[in-house]
Parts: sequence; C-alpha cells; structure tokens
Amino acid sequence: MENDEFLSYIQAIRTFDIEPQYGIHQPKQKGQLGFTDLLVPTGRKVFYQVLDLLYRYVG
Repeated sequence: MENDEFLSYIQAIRTFDIEPQYGIHQPKQKGQLGFTDLLVPTGRKVFYQVLDLLYRYVG
C-alpha cells in the first residue's frame, strides 16, 4: 500500500485483514467533541503502516 492511498472496505478486509470499528454514517453521540476512537490493528499485516500514518498526520 502506497502512502496516502485509500482502501475500499472490501480491499481492507481481503488484503490487510482490517475492519472499521463502527460505520461512518451514525449520529453524533451526546458529549462528543468531534473526535473518534481509533483501534490500531495490532498483530495484523498493516500495523506499522497505520502507525506511520498516525505519526505523520497526528504527531
């Protein structure tokens, strides 16, 4: 996977064995400030690429 490349849902499941924690089309939760929970898929093929992207964009 190249840097800054997006994956389709099916490709993420088939190629990298990762799934979203929850759907993106859900109502905002009470008290939510616009942040989200993020689970890094430890023990999966894409683990270090996810960490690299997080450090690059979030610090």
